[in-house]
Amino acid sequence: MFNSAITQDLFTDCLTPKELAQFEIETTVLKMKKRQLVFSENGIAFGCYILLQGKAKLFKTGDLGKTQIFQLCCKGDLFGFHPVLNNRKYPDSAELLEDSELLFIPAAFLLQLLKSNNDLCMAMLSGLSTEFEDFLCQETMLAQKSVRERVCTVLYYLTAHYKNGNIEVSIPLSRADLADLCGTVKETLVRVLHDLKEEQIISTTDARGTILLLDVNKLKRLAEV
Repeated sequence: MFNSAITQDLFTDCLTPKELAQFEIETTVLKMKKRQLVFSENGIAFGCYILLQGKAKLFKTGDLGKTQIFQLCCKGDLFGFHPVLNNRKYPDSAELLEDSELLFIPAAFLLQLLKSNNDLCMAMLSGLSTEFEDFLCQETMLAQKSVRERVCTVLYYLTAHYKNGNIEVSIPLSRADLADLCGTVKETLVRVLHDLKEEQIISTTDARGTILLLDVNKLKRLAEV
C-alpha cells in the first residue's frame, strides 16, 4: 500500500544494451530540496522521474483545498508516467519529503522505448495493474475502517518505507502528511497517536515529533491487516 509498483531496476532490466546507452544520453539528473514540487496538478507532462535518492509524496487537491496523499515514493521508484502514457496533464502533484536526487526521463523517449520494447511494455502494464490493486485496498481502508484502524494501518505499511535493517522503525512524516494519508484531520490524528503512545505502541523521538514504532506486531493486529 502507498508503494510505487515500477522501480528503476525493473525498468532498466528490460532495456537492451543499445537502449541503455541511449538511456544514459537522454535522461538528466536533478538535485532538488525538501518541499520542492517536482510537478503540479494540471501541469504539462514533459516526462517522468526515477527517485535516485530521497522520498516524495504524490497527492491530489480537492475542491476545498484539502489534499489527499495516495502514494509515497522511495529510492528507485518511477513516478509521473501515467499522463505520459495517455497524453494528458499531470492529474496530481509530487512534492519532495527530503532533499532528493531524481532522474528525468523525457516523455518522447519513454514512448519511443515502449513502442520498440515489448518487455518494457509488459513490465509497465504489470506495474499499473499492481498499482490499481493497491489503490483499491487504500479506498477500502478509507471507506470501511475506523480512524484508529486507519492510523494503525498507515503506520504499519510505512514500515516498508522507513525500516532500516534491524534498526527500529522511525517515521519522520509531518502530522499533516500523516493525517492526509489516513483520510482524517490533524487534530483527530494527534488524539489517536496520543492513545497509541499511552499503550506503548509508539513513541516520539525528537522535537519534530518523529514517530518511533515500538511494537509493530501489535500495530498490525490493531490495523487488522
